[in-house]
Amino acid sequence: MYYIIITHSIYSDKTIKDGSKLLYGLILSLSQKDGYCYADNSYLAETLNKDPRTVQTYLAELNEKKYIHTQLIKNHIRRITTQDTRVRLTPSTKTPLETKKRALKQIQAQEPTWLNEYIEELANMEG
Repeated sequence: MYYIIITHSIYSDKTIKDGSKLLYGLILSLSQKDGYCYADNSYLAETLNKDPRTVQTYLAELNEKKYIHTQLIKNHIRRITTQDTRVRLTPSTKTPLETKKRALKQIQAQEPTWLNEYIEELANMEG
């Protein structure tokens, strides 16, 4: 299983279509291993359940805004990189106890009533 992550810079841009934002997230996701992806329009379209021409429109929009860069390699193969390529979700280096203390501190600072059950659960944790 993998995730599509849409960065805030893309998400908050009201000048691009929602489909372009989703496509950007897909490209970013596919680029995590090597920093770029080679997916063609038909693959992207199938993955997003869109027509390849629609994907081409989204790609053009992202290119125009400089959110992605495409480079023709050879034989109609293109490399797509994003402005956020290599942005990764990394596991926390904090111990569970540190995470618990941080969460409790945040909860106590804001006193959200809807988190009462979570507060009780944290309070019952060992440590």
